[in-house]
Amino acid sequence: MGIMRDRLEPYLCDLHRAWLADDPEERFKEQPGSLLFFDISGFTPLTERLAKRGKAGVEQLISTLNGVVAPLVSTAGALGGDTLKFGGDALLLLFRGEQHERRACAAAFDMQAAMKPFRRMKTDAGIVSLRASAAVASGPVHLFLVGDRFRELVVAGPTTSEVMGLESTANAGEVLLGRATCAALDSTCHAAGHDRAVMRLATRPDVTQAPPAPAPSVDPAQGLPAALHDHLGPEAESEHRQVTVGFAQFRGLDELMARAGPAAAADELDALVTRAQKSFDDHGVTFLATDADRAAGKLFVVTGAPTASTDDEDRMLYALREIVAHEGELRMRAGVNRGRAFAVHLGAAHRRTYTTMGDTTNLAARVMGKAPDGQVLATRAVLDHARAPFALVAVAPFAVKGKRMAIDAELVGEPRAIVARAAADSPLAGREPELRILRDALAAARAERGQIVELVAEPGMGKSRLLAEVISELAGAELPQVVIEGGAYGTSTPYFALRSPLRRLIARDGASDDELAAALRRHVRQHMPDSEPLLPLVAIPFAIELPATAQSARLASDAAREQLHFLLERLIGALLPARGTLLLIEDAHWLDDASSELLRTVLRRADERGWAVFVTRRPVAGGLEDLPPTRMRLELAPLAPEAARSLVVAGAQGALAPHVTAALVERSQGNPLFLRELIAAARGGAELDALPATVEALLTARIDTLTPADRRLLRRAAVLGQRFPMSWLRGMLDMPERELHDALSRLGDFLEVEPGRVRFQHALQREAAYEALPFERRRALHARAGDLIERELGVGADDSADILALHFLRAQEYVRAWSYGLAAAEHARERYAHADAAQLYRRALEAARALKLPARALSEVYEVLGEEHACSGELARAEEAFTRARRLAAGDPLRESHLMQRHARAAMDGGQVLRAARWLLRGMRTLGGNHSTLAAACRATMVSELAGVRARQGRMDEAIALAREAIAAAEATGADAALAHACYILDWALVESGRAAEAVHSERAVEIYRRLGDLDREAAVLNNLGMFAYYAGRWEDAVALYRAGADASTQAGNIGSAAFGDCNIAEVLSDQGRREEARPRLERALEIWRATGYEWGVAFATALLGRLMARAGDGDTAQRLLADALERFRVLRVSPDALWVEALIGEAHVLGRRPLEATADVERLVSVAGRGRLGPLLHRVRGIARAQLGALEHARAALEESVAAARDRGDEFDLFLSLDALQQLAVHEGAVDPTLGRERDAIAERLDIMAPPPVPIAAPVAACDAPASATGS
Repeated sequence: MGIMRDRLEPYLCDLHRAWLADDPEERFKEQPGSLLFFDISGFTPLTERLAKRGKAGVEQLISTLNGVVAPLVSTAGALGGDTLKFGGDALLLLFRGEQHERRACAAAFDMQAAMKPFRRMKTDAGIVSLRASAAVASGPVHLFLVGDRFRELVVAGPTTSEVMGLESTANAGEVLLGRATCAALDSTCHAAGHDRAVMRLATRPDVTQAPPAPAPSVDPAQGLPAALHDHLGPEAESEHRQVTVGFAQFRGLDELMARAGPAAAADELDALVTRAQKSFDDHGVTFLATDADRAAGKLFVVTGAPTASTDDEDRMLYALREIVAHEGELRMRAGVNRGRAFAVHLGAAHRRTYTTMGDTTNLAARVMGKAPDGQVLATRAVLDHARAPFALVAVAPFAVKGKRMAIDAELVGEPRAIVARAAADSPLAGREPELRILRDALAAARAERGQIVELVAEPGMGKSRLLAEVISELAGAELPQVVIEGGAYGTSTPYFALRSPLRRLIARDGASDDELAAALRRHVRQHMPDSEPLLPLVAIPFAIELPATAQSARLASDAAREQLHFLLERLIGALLPARGTLLLIEDAHWLDDASSELLRTVLRRADERGWAVFVTRRPVAGGLEDLPPTRMRLELAPLAPEAARSLVVAGAQGALAPHVTAALVERSQGNPLFLRELIAAARGGAELDALPATVEALLTARIDTLTPADRRLLRRAAVLGQRFPMSWLRGMLDMPERELHDALSRLGDFLEVEPGRVRFQHALQREAAYEALPFERRRALHARAGDLIERELGVGADDSADILALHFLRAQEYVRAWSYGLAAAEHARERYAHADAAQLYRRALEAARALKLPARALSEVYEVLGEEHACSGELARAEEAFTRARRLAAGDPLRESHLMQRHARAAMDGGQVLRAARWLLRGMRTLGGNHSTLAAACRATMVSELAGVRARQGRMDEAIALAREAIAAAEATGADAALAHACYILDWALVESGRAAEAVHSERAVEIYRRLGDLDREAAVLNNLGMFAYYAGRWEDAVALYRAGADASTQAGNIGSAAFGDCNIAEVLSDQGRREEARPRLERALEIWRATGYEWGVAFATALLGRLMARAGDGDTAQRLLADALERFRVLRVSPDALWVEALIGEAHVLGRRPLEATADVERLVSVAGRGRLGPLLHRVRGIARAQLGALEHARAALEESVAAARDRGDEFDLFLSLDALQQLAVHEGAVDPTLGRERDAIAERLDIMAPPPVPIAAPVAACDAPASATGS
């Protein structure tokens, strides 16, 4: 008891403790004295500046405030000032006893003097000026000790209103004085104020310090809410928390005191606070304090601190609605806001307060000021997270102090009836067995066979989402639904969860109490007339108050409840159809006891009544348990990795890099809600280790079930990471071994102990525990961890360089953070772990900002960072890193040119061909007339890259000339990488130009890349060699080369390049007729390229997928995909590829028997590209279209031209397709050519073609003449 008293006493003022010790039942005191109200200004601009730094800024703000407030409290205390109330940056102090006026004024004078050091204060947000305005009023101070859960001190009345009013007109640096105060001072101590209507303090009154008052022996817990008892004290830690803050203002107290006297005001205030305390306790809302206001007062309440739950917003809204509905002499209104805040212990050692500070709290108070009497006004941040369906009334956006944008808020009305939730936009994955069971239960209910299915899972596992999916399938079905939802905010109110559903069964939504009473009487008379005398009993769960009857009054309480449940079971059974009713009971673990008992009674006959009953709950005790043994229990397991991955792909719409997708799947550990929120955060640009607010709230609620000591241990463990040696934890805690063992046993839901190691059960649990730590505490803990680990590892510290880099970075020990960061990044790079390497380089560069390092060194690190980002598919980040590197190299033309070539390569990796060309040409201009060996090598590299750009653009003659120029320059300067690249491009351009026999340089390129260890570039050459084999009809060799290229890319850690293997092999499979095998490969490549931002690859894979769908007979999908691919290639300005897709669109038209659509474009394309790579395809499409139009002679000529073009280019597959079309035409004409058939079949055997694409030669319409444009071919 003594320990608790010592912890809690500083959180009560001296007067409060003395009152509790003397006569805690006395509700009112009229204390002669002086009130000093001291308000610090300048924190609003400081808050705005520091808010840009997030939680670190809030923490610095509070640290600054504490550094100002603590000396002020001590200064006033030395003169007998009792700090009654803290208002964040404002203090209300009481001075009693002899010379209280003079001591109050002296304290105000000294406090203003104490503010001088803060008038120009240096902070991380720049120079700020803090000033203060103050007022002193003397007279009878009215104090109230009210409430029954704990005795709250309320300061109100005329003297309080006077001091508040005076301070509101004071200028910074002034102390304004009330009349009674002036009268007690020497005339030299005061002078006219700035508006001359009031007096200001001019000089310090001569007064001696007051001796400290003896501390009364009292249990301070009597004056503090129970929810705070375990969280206060000198060792209590401030925390960053997600909170919902409410202010409820009562007005009219001064008028009531003037009219009826202080005793009447005390009665009214006691009734209000008692009711408020009950409501806050019932709904799990923490009552932080009351605050004084001019002619008013405020109740300051919060959810989410010191502990959180998963429905904090609902709790707050329910509680405040009950408070403002207070029927009495005082007028009530409330404002609510939600967001991050710093839950802080503010003040000096002898006088402290626990509060939440920051923009979230400030805005809640200002929103309250905009609320009408009797109403709750809530910001959009609250309403967007509330689950309960409150009726809302819109108000016009309004301006408040400190906010540039208008505030969006709504008035919160009565809770509306709960309805089944609509299915979410995100797909449902991995829940097919459970979905089947629920569907079967609904089918059974329609057949009059009821069934109860209980879904059990932790929060976020998808219970509600699963039900919403089933219910969405019932759209339009005549199936009555009753929805009952438990909530932690209603567990102490009997029948709270059933009130709205029961009312909906008998009357319309919004019916008055009189209408409800009449409806209930009517239904009872209709369905069980013998029970009408017990109607007052039946009305209880409906929250309808009816006068007792003789029969209802005679029932004892136990008998009454049993009789009530019997009667309601009969009534509900009569009101709900006996077949096909769906009863949804969500969050059954939170149902109040009365509702649970009644539902158990009702559900005993669910099967015979033909009801489908779906119950969701968490795996905890409480609420609706002991369901009938016939119920089916489904425990939702975490999603399998593949199901989770499918959700990421669908939710991100291909916008996330593959390594990001993998990281999200791993972090979520199969929890669908966590996964959805992580996807949204990642798409919004958040770092991978960012913790979304919704996820943090769920996990914080679980952590808050721990004792404060265990929470502290868990947060220190979180500093060490996901998994760490036990010795590190011992070193961080300085805890006896037995105590540590016991604590780890208690923390089994969060930490798993392995032999010699400890790990968090869930990565997100660790992050939630870590997020609550104040930044200063984090810094100290990371410093301790870094020193501990470095000392323990000794010479082997470099093996854990990544861990040490993180600890020293967060400890702000930047030299060691930079050194270890670079070492860790190099280790990751050597393992081709590109995403890890990029993250480690970024950490090293973050440390470098605090160090004065040479620009060249930083430029080189940024360049490597760009390379790692490019390899991991993060091309935008790669461009950003190369830009940083180039700017640091300003003034060094050679290095700038080199980095421009890096920009060009990144642009090509993204398919941005023109952008790449511009960078290369700019780089060559930057080199200018520099003819050094290094410059020549750099120029050779850029010329070889430009050759690749021209080849991609279809400008093959230029590509060949540039490649030969690059080869000569590279051989002269020893630029091996440039030489290899030029050889690779030269062969590509030669083959595309129909000069395959000259393409003999690729093997040289492979040899050089293998010698250089450049797996990624080697893979590109292997893919090209595969393409050459494909054209030549050596498909087995082609597939082997494609696979070798993919293996090399995978080994290099570049899955974007590896996707070429999937895409190219899929093309072979599609050509062979193995479309079911080809499609998944194309879709996988498309997904990867979308995620990595490789626009050319996206267009290429989309085109191949469109061709596959055309061959499969799905013409509409084919046309949509091909149109998409065409638009993408046009945006990229790669005309050869755009022409290819146009040819595929024509092919899709003829495969779909639309010859007119095909003919219109193909004739134009033949004139443009009929002699190149596309010739065989274009002439074949033209021939088939003419055949379909009945122009058989012209069709044969076009097909023969296609055969000749394919032979000329040595393209085996095109030759096969053209021979097949010609043979089908011959069959149609009745003149089969066996020679053509044998040649076609031989090619099919060599290429292993199983099912060639259909060739619809027969005319789909009546035969007609060929169009004019077709003549003469």
